[in-house]
Amino acid sequence: MRRDASEHSAKQSALELHEHVNRRVLETARRVARSLAEAVGETDAERVRKEVERGMRERWFDPPLPPIRSWDFLGAVFRGDEWERVRFRPSEYPGSKNRYISVWRLREKQE
Repeated sequence: MRRDASEHSAKQSALELHEHVNRRVLETARRVARSLAEAVGETDAERVRKEVERGMRERWFDPPLPPIRSWDFLGAVFRGDEWERVRFRPSEYPGSKNRYISVWRLREKQE
């Protein structure tokens, strides 16, 4: 499935806005994603969300994260050169309408 340029541009703009508005939450989610990928080799947005939610419940973060009203920012977690898409898998979240999500791993560092 191919996106047209305006849809791609709108998505990029939304991701950039999320990076600006939710900087602390996004950076925390990126650390969680890196940790998951290092531990098991790969991760995805849903696993990151579950782990961040768990951390908020169990008070891992100091200071605590603000309430997260929307998880739309998770697409921005995997932006940048350190990640590479491995595959797609079906979403497990109710209401996902049988969508597929990306599974990511950390890109091997070139020496």
